[in-house]
Amino acid sequence: MDYGKYLVDEILPHWLAIKKDSEYGGIFTSFDENAVDIPEEYTEKAKFMSNASKPESDKTVWFFGREMWSYAMAWRQVEQRPEYVDMCEHIYQFLKKCTPPDGRLPYIVTRDGQPKVQRDLYYSEMFCAMGCAQYYRICGREEVWQSACLYFDTLFELYKKNRCTNQEPGYEEECKTFGLHMAMIPAVQFMRNVGRDTEKYDAAMDMVLHEMMTGGFVNEEKKCVNEYRPLGEEPLKTWLADMCYPGHVYEAAWFVLSEGELRNDDRIRAFGRKLLDYAMDEGFEEITDLIPTDRVLSKPLAEDLIDRYLAWPQEEATIAYRLAYHMFGDEKYLKLSHWLEKTAFEYFEDREAHRWYEYIYKSDGKVTERKKKSGHIVGPFHLERMLLALKSIDETGSVLKYLD
Repeated sequence: MDYGKYLVDEILPHWLAIKKDSEYGGIFTSFDENAVDIPEEYTEKAKFMSNASKPESDKTVWFFGREMWSYAMAWRQVEQRPEYVDMCEHIYQFLKKCTPPDGRLPYIVTRDGQPKVQRDLYYSEMFCAMGCAQYYRICGREEVWQSACLYFDTLFELYKKNRCTNQEPGYEEECKTFGLHMAMIPAVQFMRNVGRDTEKYDAAMDMVLHEMMTGGFVNEEKKCVNEYRPLGEEPLKTWLADMCYPGHVYEAAWFVLSEGELRNDDRIRAFGRKLLDYAMDEGFEEITDLIPTDRVLSKPLAEDLIDRYLAWPQEEATIAYRLAYHMFGDEKYLKLSHWLEKTAFEYFEDREAHRWYEYIYKSDGKVTERKKKSGHIVGPFHLERMLLALKSIDETGSVLKYLD
């Protein structure tokens, strides 16, 4: 398919029509599934939703960066539509309202930008650094680049502590988290591709790769990747000790492979391939036609499946296998990529609404429910990233254009 055309003609116009908050600034980042109290000017734009939901007032800050990144990348790599620049600027102006002098962004703000929830995790800074960096490449304004640097420098100081606290009630345990190392790779890559302070970002990447390779996440004996690891010698005491998030491993795999490609480094390529091969049990496609959201590593896959599947792990795994095929020539990777792409479109695409469902439920091999067609914290990013990455890989046989 023409991934770029699908992105700019069918997916992004939907978000442009419904996301902007013209009254308070910024964008809506979640939608209630109940049809109540919809502002009159918003009703027509909400018709795509089966229940014509109203926007929730609170806004999730990390989505500001993800959406800026998506629009800026579409402008740079597919088509230079002015509405993408306008949306980036609209988000950026609201983001400034949410930014304290030290750059430590809230996780959730009120509709008018007042801080409401702060989290130990630093995804807000991570994605806003990426978004501002790519917007800077379009607008060229120094203040936008300085905002990107503020967010990145803030998150990197937090990252170097290599510790976080799981925030699920009842399981507040300090640990190391694979997903944070994984997510740092694109943050560094999309700061570095601006072409400023590249030595600084190369050094940051070296640190991230070292932590992923030596931090105890990869279990060579069981051929799996743990999401959580203890900070010291004492093992984790909760269920965290036995969990894997396959989507995070697939993301990490293709991020690492892309860095190996960029550096032409076989050691990095080999580690990325190992992550890919350890992401799921051999033969998982015979058991399920989708990537599960999470895994209990002590259980066989057939005994561990739940009936809820998120869209984004399918999208990330599709990229990972496609890139691995072009790098290593193994036909099994191409087969898996096409198979996952097909099933992802089949299960998650809502063509009429010009977007994808967030997650589905399956029972006995059949879809029983599709949820949150405009549910909590949704918006451009994973699907858009898949389309941009596949466009680069299929057109050039490489991910380098995507990283440029």
